[in-house]
Amino acid sequence: MKVKKSLVRIFCCILVLNGLFYLSPVTSNGQTPQPVIVRPTELYRSDYDGDGRADLSCHSTSTGIWRIDYASNGYGVWDVNLGGYGLSENRETTADYDGDGRADISVHSITQGKWNIDYASNGFGTWNQSFGGYGGSVNREVPADYDGDGRADISVRSDTGQNWVIDFASGGFGSFDQVVFLVGTI
Repeated sequence: MKVKKSLVRIFCCILVLNGLFYLSPVTSNGQTPQPVIVRPTELYRSDYDGDGRADLSCHSTSTGIWRIDYASNGYGVWDVNLGGYGLSENRETTADYDGDGRADISVHSITQGKWNIDYASNGFGTWNQSFGGYGGSVNREVPADYDGDGRADISVRSDTGQNWVIDFASGGFGSFDQVVFLVGTI
């Protein structure tokens, strides 16, 4: 079994290095689901179930489907398939926004400047919170725990890296708490 898993990982790494990740496993009932082809930048590693191991996920910007493959039962089959998570105008911003030790599904709409979060703590399936005013296509999403409270903060920076704004989770999301202007460009 370990040899088989290693071969699958090597095969997936080769495909990723060639610019695509292809996942078309056979399910437990013997049926083959539709293959999923995503670019490596669309494949994410986050711990969605809190077991301390990175799960794989991808977001289809053509269908709005978010898929999760949990590490706890072995990689190779999408365990979760969720619809309604935004199309091409959305950028993925997965992080642990509520500090429960599990990654939350999140996207930032570059056309509307809206940040949407679906918390893992109450199960995935619908947006729990949406906040506007977080920039558009000229901004890059950089969520992280900037104040050390154990929760990811919403943050965007300009493409040049000169302007950086942070909305701390500790004060509740909805308005920027800190604006940083850096000298020079990145």
